[in-house]
Amino acid sequence: FNNFEVDNLVKKKQQYLEDLNPRVQSLIWTSRNQLMIFRIQKAIQENPGKKILCTVGMEHNYMLYDFFKDSDDIEFIYPIK
Repeated sequence: FNNFEVDNLVKKKQQYLEDLNPRVQSLIWTSRNQLMIFRIQKAIQENPGKKILCTVGMEHNYMLYDFFKDSDDIEFIYPIK
């Protein structure tokens, strides 16, 4: 489940759910992902120069990758081999 093929399937599923009910999807999915990003950023700020391993459910992988992949402040390794 740690790969881009699964991530693309999950993105399609989440887009389908958004099309069905954008308000519910925003409240449940988007807000949850934003909270996860906030907590990860806080952990990074509180632990400068340290390695941080984030384990999340497989349906969150794509979102974290999309958010952190171009960050200049951290080395984001995904997928993990």
